[in-house]
Amino acid sequence: MAKISRDFFNIVVIGSMNPQIMNHDWLVKHKIISRSFYVKDNPAKFNQFINMPQLAHIFYKDVDIQIHLDRFALTARTPNITKSVINIATKYFSCLNHTPIKVVGFNVNHTISFDDQNEETRFDEKYVSPNAAMKKMIGSCTSYRPGFTLFCCKNGCNYRFVCAKTPNKLTAHISHNCEYKINKTDSSDELIAFLDQKAYAIVKEMNDINEGLTAEL
Repeated sequence: MAKISRDFFNIVVIGSMNPQIMNHDWLVKHKIISRSFYVKDNPAKFNQFINMPQLAHIFYKDVDIQIHLDRFALTARTPNITKSVINIATKYFSCLNHTPIKVVGFNVNHTISFDDQNEETRFDEKYVSPNAAMKKMIGSCTSYRPGFTLFCCKNGCNYRFVCAKTPNKLTAHISHNCEYKINKTDSSDELIAFLDQKAYAIVKEMNDINEGLTAEL
């Protein structure tokens, strides 16, 4: 039976950021990072820290945080920590609630491994064209592009769903993206409310759709 594994999940926020304030001590002081994310047996508590005028990037055991002048990115490499990751982003922008924000996005990526060519063929027949089965899983899609790329808009969010096949490798790579445009751009209040009230349900649905692709192959 085909197996699916999550490669990573991340949150990306577009706006006006200040990379210079972000470091491990600042994150701990404001209780943004809990001890569960620390790297054990490392006195620095993290694997690597990059600090430049236009970029700050810190790598923990299961997550890394990257701040550019125009972008915040928080990436989780371990499954089952979605709530914790969303909570980190919520706490970060709660501390900096005057940050101008434009857009927030979620990316949920998986890899599917097929047992044999027959199983991969069944997957292709069921999903690689935008047929009824895919439309039912993704929702009401407003437009399609050639190949396995779908777009839809629901609940005020724009979704993009891509399946990239690897020829002769018996694998498929799934990229599921969601984008929400912030209306009140002069602060992070709307972003905080969105993360707190809606983010987990959206990401869970995206994850469930991805994992449902291997059912009944």
